[in-house]
Amino acid sequence: LISAYLKNFDIEKLELALESEDLAVWKIHKNSEIMQTIKNAGKKFIEQPFFIKETCLMPPFYLSGRLDAVIYHEGKYIIFDWKTENLPKNPEDDIQTVVYMYCVSKLFKTKNIQMKYCSIKEQKTVTCGFSDNLPDKICSIIKKHN
Repeated sequence: LISAYLKNFDIEKLELALESEDLAVWKIHKNSEIMQTIKNAGKKFIEQPFFIKETCLMPPFYLSGRLDAVIYHEGKYIIFDWKTENLPKNPEDDIQTVVYMYCVSKLFKTKNIQMKYCSIKEQKTVTCGFSDNLPDKICSIIKKHN
């Protein structure tokens, strides 16, 4: 629903299919400052796929996935990731944060990145910024899971 809304699709039928409790939560989220910032962003990438080759190990390792939303806003790229309820307790060390921020740095060739986890039900966010040690963290994660 979020992606369809941010892509300017007609979501009226989808909204009608929601239970009353879910519809109430959706209406609050839909009208939130975050959603309006994304909706009105000049540069936005909704459901942005990525496929990044990492060569810190041989043979090379590939990172792939899909980002909920990325916008370019006030001179930086902001990654948005929606969670139904629970936000990461330590987002700087969360594998998803490390992978997403590293891949966005490669996709857009910048270190000026921020990640925002957004809890839909709680209407809370957790934000973290880019860290110069992301390449080391990526290699460490790859070695652990390889």
